[in-house]
Amino acid sequence: MNEHFTAKYLADMKLDGYPKTKAGILKLSEKEGWLFEWKMDRGGQIKVFPYKTLPVPFQGEISLRTGTPPNIKETGEHPTELALKMEKPLTKNEQKRKEELEGVIVKNLRAFVEVGLALREIRDNRLYRKSHTNFEDYCQEMYEIVRRSADRYIAAAEVVEDLQNQTNWSQSVNSEIPLPLNESQVRPLVSLPPLVRGDVWLEAVKATPNGKPTGRIVKKAVEEFTGKQLEKNYRKPTGNGVDHDKESLEYAAALDTFFEAVKKEKKGRWKKTSRSLVLKDLKKIEDYIGI
Repeated sequence: MNEHFTAKYLADMKLDGYPKTKAGILKLSEKEGWLFEWKMDRGGQIKVFPYKTLPVPFQGEISLRTGTPPNIKETGEHPTELALKMEKPLTKNEQKRKEELEGVIVKNLRAFVEVGLALREIRDNRLYRKSHTNFEDYCQEMYEIVRRSADRYIAAAEVVEDLQNQTNWSQSVNSEIPLPLNESQVRPLVSLPPLVRGDVWLEAVKATPNGKPTGRIVKKAVEEFTGKQLEKNYRKPTGNGVDHDKESLEYAAALDTFFEAVKKEKKGRWKKTSRSLVLKDLKKIEDYIGI
């Protein structure tokens, strides 16, 4: 592996916090006193910088791009581990500030839950009615978001609510299961029936070394669970082996959502939706399918 690198090569890496031009790298190297050697090139002599004397971020990036350099082969350490050891440790003030900033990040990443619950309450109780005739116009004029975005916030918040309220799945592991930190982690769970969301989220958490699955990992867990578990739970074969009571996953999810809604209205003593209206809707379904 080449052990000396030009200013142009280093600039082309475009590392955060470092110059993105050849001239900028040369200027920084002079300012910080980087060690260098002269090398003959077609246009004359040029400066080249030995790998071992470069700032750690450059060493790490070069290691990832070109392979393990000689000094790392000797130690047997991964480039990232070596880079962390060579970095200057955080001061007490830096550590304190880091924790403060991480708190801000986590709080705002989870803000989607608070936003969704607030939007749901405004929508369900028609708190917009003094200034707007409908929820869609209210969202557009007050927050410049379309109804679909508002619904997405609400749906995501409700998923997190489901996860917080479920206890049976959380007892299957020794440590506390982390809740989703952002809306992208929750989005794949929205389409699932509420009662199985916890199981799927748990599988996604288990599939991630740090217990913090990305949206892509959650989506994969949903796809696997849909294929293996929902088919088993919602298909009801008859005794003679002929499946007369077939039920699609989409229908099962919609039915589950409907029953959850009815259960919620019943618990609320039919204040928002009357019992008679629910019965009328059931009658409409009977009429529609020709019973």
